[in-house]
Amino acid sequence: FFEQSEGSNTEIQLEASDQIPGLSSSNCGSASYNKKFPWSPNQPTEWWYRYADQPDSNSLPRIKEAFATWSKGANRCNSTLVPTSFKSTYMGLTTLALPYNDDQSSANFGACKSPGSKDMVGWAVLPIDVLARTCTTYYVLFNIQISPSRSSVILSSNTNWYASLDVTGCTGEKFDLKAVATHEFGHVLGLDHYTHEGQVMTPYSDFC
Repeated sequence: FFEQSEGSNTEIQLEASDQIPGLSSSNCGSASYNKKFPWSPNQPTEWWYRYADQPDSNSLPRIKEAFATWSKGANRCNSTLVPTSFKSTYMGLTTLALPYNDDQSSANFGACKSPGSKDMVGWAVLPIDVLARTCTTYYVLFNIQISPSRSSVILSSNTNWYASLDVTGCTGEKFDLKAVATHEFGHVLGLDHYTHEGQVMTPYSDFC
């Protein structure tokens, strides 16, 4: 992340990049499972969908499902569903530009920009080994967050996605859109990476 001074306030932007290679271990008991970033999101999280370059018409329903997952939660160790206080509201479609530099000729290609007027989920060209990126901005004053965080999720338009509503059909060299979107929305909520295979917040993903 980088910090940029703005008078007595500090704007902090974080770029969470999520990549492709897999890991080789799993652990339900590590304390690092609870790693968090130092921000709190707005409640409910209101988001808009930028549909340009989406892989197919099922993309938005899968993304909505991913958001809904965080409203119930699940413990991988025993599959217990845990109700949460998180709520999200889908606000509709938008054609606004994402807060992301997709100019491949730019030295800042792949970097987050300052947030616009809406928090969005959308598609753009990402570096070849990156599946998705969450761009979050929050403001602090004397180390106290003074406004809810702003987050947009950018999904790779140059990735071979599986977006069907039937998750059992996910095979071959494709990446499960719902799984990756669920991970990114964990960042929106303020969750950091957890580096064990099989957990939703692992920073890596294999094919289906």
